[in-house]
Amino acid sequence: MTGASGGLGLEMATILASAGATVVVNSRHPGRAADITEQITGAGLCAEPLAFEPSDDEAVERAAAAIRERHGRLDILVANAAARMRRPLRDIAPGDFRSLIDTNLSAVYSLCWHMLPLLEASGRGRIILVSSISAQRAPPSDAAYAASKGGLEALTRALAAEYGGRGVSCNAIAPGPFLTEINRKVAGEAADTIARQVPLRRFGQPHELAGTALYLASDAASFVNGQTIVVDGGMLASM
Repeated sequence: MTGASGGLGLEMATILASAGATVVVNSRHPGRAADITEQITGAGLCAEPLAFEPSDDEAVERAAAAIRERHGRLDILVANAAARMRRPLRDIAPGDFRSLIDTNLSAVYSLCWHMLPLLEASGRGRIILVSSISAQRAPPSDAAYAASKGGLEALTRALAAEYGGRGVSCNAIAPGPFLTEINRKVAGEAADTIARQVPLRRFGQPHELAGTALYLASDAASFVNGQTIVVDGGMLASM
């Protein structure tokens, strides 16, 4: 699982481990991957660290080889690592745009490309990509991020169509405003305004997203494929 070192990723990793999965915890930083693994195993659950840079093709290839050697298959792939670039469009140079697309979209493609043989070996592989409501309701000064997440949802459909017949399903989760550490910093004084746009009149708590990941990974979602499930307190449903 990429992006497992905090916020939404940590909650998803923990709930999957609670359901019996051995979670391979990925972070770009070995120390962080080790800390999160210790936190999960300290609760009596199963996890192991695997630090690598998701945007480095060779590192991802080595990670796939390590999983193959240790486990022989991969049942669930959760791609959660991402970056954001909140700037007016004219302040996002084309090179910066390409860099964000590489991190949020190209790296996910590479991850899936390398892990798909292991998911096929599972016989019931599940891919869960983490998108955003920004793919459907783009905020101002967030063009690169919105474009990357829109591409991610298209990739979700493409993988579902191509690999469904091979025993691998692919779905996405699109979070709305969640009270993660990063969002606390970004929202700042606008937090109350954002919360009022949500019919539930609040930000989501990270653990409120985790159940959707568990559902998509479970047999309860065995016929769900190519979908993006929005978890936003009703924000997209309202005007």
